[in-house]
Amino acid sequence: MSRVTTKELDTRLKTFIDHNCKEHKQLHARVTELGDAVKENRTFFTDRLDRLDNRIWMIMALTFTTFITLFASLMFA
Repeated sequence: MSRVTTKELDTRLKTFIDHNCKEHKQLHARVTELGDAVKENRTFFTDRLDRLDNRIWMIMALTFTTFITLFASLMFA
């Protein structure tokens, strides 16, 4: 087995660094896309939960007013 020269080692190291940088950039782009998707999903579900919460409060208010109306009609009838 022959010994590796400094020039060959430098060439291999540059190739390795270039290859590693390309993979790192691709991985970074994918992670960034995933982060954006997670933020978008979080916003979507938060909005949906807020709307659901508003609907529940509206149903509670309607139920309460119906109960008050029924009670008042029984009291004054």
